[in-house]
Amino acid sequence: LHAIMQHIYMPFEGELVQKNDIHSLINDINNDQYWKQLEPLTNLQGDELAEKVIRSCINNTLYYDYEHTPFEYIASEHNSHRNIHLPSIHQDITLQGKIDRVDVRGNLIRIIDYKTGSAQLEFSSMQQVFGIDKKTNREEAFVRNKGNNYILQTLLYCWLSEEDKDIIS
Repeated sequence: LHAIMQHIYMPFEGELVQKNDIHSLINDINNDQYWKQLEPLTNLQGDELAEKVIRSCINNTLYYDYEHTPFEYIASEHNSHRNIHLPSIHQDITLQGKIDRVDVRGNLIRIIDYKTGSAQLEFSSMQQVFGIDKKTNREEAFVRNKGNNYILQTLLYCWLSEEDKDIIS
């Protein structure tokens, strides 16, 4: 999914994507000749079920994008990092991540993290994101991994991108 989305949006890097652009992409993805020649598909080695699932996910993403045009496409699979100092151990560390897609709509920078499964993307508190409730202590939540990793990952990407000059310039 990631490689194909990157491939189809690459010609739009730094450009404003309009409804007619997305309409053309939807037509391309649903054209069997175009679909079969996509280089990222070679990794699937003819797995028709995987191709069908990925094609469906791409269509869903493009239909969503169509409804949210215009936007400026910035990048796909963008490596972002941020250094932080941990005073308790007198050490600097680097946190990094690969952001699936970055674009700008109006005056909002959108950090997009593609999900192919049934990710729970709603939360009412940070305690819920980390899996902490009145019955669970913090250490137990981390051990059991009861938090919402998808939300946490996206929030991390947003934090990483705050000082990323490739994104905020």
